[in-house]
Amino acid sequence: NFCRDFLNAGNSKIVESENGVSTKIATSTLDKICKKTNPNLIKIDIQGHEVEAFQGGSRFLRNKICKPAIYFEYWPRGLEKAGFDKFEPIKILRKFNYRCYFWEKNKWKELKLQKDYPLKKPYTNLLAMQNA
Repeated sequence: NFCRDFLNAGNSKIVESENGVSTKIATSTLDKICKKTNPNLIKIDIQGHEVEAFQGGSRFLRNKICKPAIYFEYWPRGLEKAGFDKFEPIKILRKFNYRCYFWEKNKWKELKLQKDYPLKKPYTNLLAMQNA
């Protein structure tokens, strides 16, 4: 069931059951979706559950032919609330030869885990690009 947060659409979620308005929706994995297409860019904003998304896309992320850029919201607190280490999405992407970048002073800067954390905001968007 999809439970919509009317005050902050970014906090809407999929739940087994919850009081309030809900709608049944189909879910899938990156691997299943990307079997049918080879996107150049993937946008992910799932409130701290990026680890599961990347785990569900391991075959796709390993693909040597299609190397999509991945633009995702990085929210360390959300990752911790979901039971993950705050660096886990970045560590997973690095296993697949991706590097993560954040926008600062009108340019993309590579995220070095210990050096750049904590970021100046509680969350930011990161761009992950696979090395050639």
